[in-house]
Amino acid sequence: MEPGTKLTTLTRAPWVAVEVDEIEGLFEWRSVVVHGAFYQLTPGGTTYDVNAWETGIEALCELIPTTFLRSDPIPFRTVMFRISIDRLSGRSARPGE
Repeated sequence: MEPGTKLTTLTRAPWVAVEVDEIEGLFEWRSVVVHGAFYQLTPGGTTYDVNAWETGIEALCELIPTTFLRSDPIPFRTVMFRISIDRLSGRSARPGE
């Protein structure tokens, strides 16, 4: 994520809903919706802040080992965040279900 208007808005009203869909076919898909509070992570601050930042970096590096390095495939990514989950729901479909 890059800095911008949305991040400014989230500092004033941090409640978010995020939906992620994974579609493998017309009758085979999964969807999850997360409702919660948005928190921007920073590499400094309290011990909790530092731990959250390091945990986030570790998770990203498992997916993209070059995260925040010169060879990062998404070099414009400058903001890391977490969502404190208040509500989580999901659905899925498979052929024959």
